[in-house]
Amino acid sequence: MSVHKPYLYSIAILGMLGITLSATVPANAATDSSTDSTTQPVAPASDYTTAEQQKINTLREQYQQLDQTPYSTETIYASPTNLYNYPFRVGTIKNNYIQSSTQWINYYRELVGLPKVTATNGDNASAQLGASVMAGISANPMLSQHSLANSLKPAFIPTKTWQKAQYITNISNLYFRAGEETAGDAITGLIADNNNIDGNDTGHRAWVLSPYLQTIGIGAAYGQNDWKYMDMLVADPGQLTNRAEKDVVTYPSAGVFPIEELQSEQDTAHSKQIPWSIYFADAQQTSGTPTVTIKDDTTNKSVTAADVMDASSSQYGNYASIYTFTPKGLALVKNHQYTVKVTGLANYPEGYSYSVKLFSIRDQTPQKSTKALKQIDVPETGALTIKSAPDGQTQLLSAPIYYRGLNKYVKNGTSWRYFGKTFINGQYFYDLGNNEWVNGRFTEISNSPKQGTLTIDTAPNSQVIGYSSPYYDQQPTGRAFKNASAWKYTQVVNIGGINWYNLGGGQWLSAADVSIIN
Repeated sequence: MSVHKPYLYSIAILGMLGITLSATVPANAATDSSTDSTTQPVAPASDYTTAEQQKINTLREQYQQLDQTPYSTETIYASPTNLYNYPFRVGTIKNNYIQSSTQWINYYRELVGLPKVTATNGDNASAQLGASVMAGISANPMLSQHSLANSLKPAFIPTKTWQKAQYITNISNLYFRAGEETAGDAITGLIADNNNIDGNDTGHRAWVLSPYLQTIGIGAAYGQNDWKYMDMLVADPGQLTNRAEKDVVTYPSAGVFPIEELQSEQDTAHSKQIPWSIYFADAQQTSGTPTVTIKDDTTNKSVTAADVMDASSSQYGNYASIYTFTPKGLALVKNHQYTVKVTGLANYPEGYSYSVKLFSIRDQTPQKSTKALKQIDVPETGALTIKSAPDGQTQLLSAPIYYRGLNKYVKNGTSWRYFGKTFINGQYFYDLGNNEWVNGRFTEISNSPKQGTLTIDTAPNSQVIGYSSPYYDQQPTGRAFKNASAWKYTQVVNIGGINWYNLGGGQWLSAADVSIIN
């Protein structure tokens, strides 16, 4: 597996859309006393209080429940796609990937005291379109792809689809990385935000941790270059509230905080130090860039933060004021407490300060698991018949991945009840119950006489070749059917979830090559 560091692109609403999303906070907005206090007592760093230990236990338990399923181009999709040529078809990704992404997002929001968000079907579909277009053109991962500004539309992607993808990618966090990884790896990359082509502005983090965010969309697709293109839809005006759930959000947050979330694990030879950040819902007037000091209360060592950046003009996360910095020269040690003080803010004449006590959220790296890939993508029931399997039979599998064979076979012509199907490596596998699965390529799901009209859907001035049958032992007939030409069909056979159409004269065409008129 090739591994590359992820590349991230923050969305700048002001510069890219030419509009400002409202960040107005009512005068009676709730205030978090743990982070909004300008003076806080320094707690002993050697031990945790009872309340701190309870919080640590809660966070550890939540962390252990986070999904660790690895996904690749073979396992991420839940239905057929066609991203690289005519006809362009987006398809869907596994629901577990979306759920896992949302779970990781809410874990990070819990760390900083923000409410959970939900992924909606409509937003997921939009995000999937954005990700699929980028994957379809193998968009350059070294350049910003917001609004697809650094990409050219290929002929096989319809103009309306391209225009919608331009809009979607402009209001999304974008994440690119080559090879296999978990959904959580992408979210962790957006939170760390230390490989951002835009610099140290933590714009992705600000959107994931936006106090205005209510719903999100998750999409992901792999290009022919083996890069994963992930689209997290975050800045649709319909997703944002008019009132911030929290006035000030810091990363790390006040109180106990996992030291692992401040240490880079992805491509450590090249990754930059994870920046810290402080975001304000209200605009902070300054006479220049604020000064940030960080003190280790255990050792009494203090440093002036480096790389201080004011990214307020971008309004990431709909925040009015955004400051990022790095604690260079200060070792991060679990059980130590650190006090951060930001000075130069007119709203806080004495400075804004808060304290963070670090702990380890895990003793070892969680093991990645493939059990989620056994989950049903399409929860349907029915009967299937084994057809045209080589040697007259096909081996049953213990899982729809990696062809885990059982010492059990089913013969051609036999019929079996199934309880759902899962899409892996470009085809469906059917669940026969009792942890037994069968490769859909050898299954006939339905076979019925049906009359209608279809058109050939391929590249302009191109053609598709007919097949002698819909079954596994099919052969190309050599008969060519020109793009956009219309044909009558008289029979539809579903093989492993894919319809095949009988045009007569021993000519069959797959649903992948046609559009149905009626």
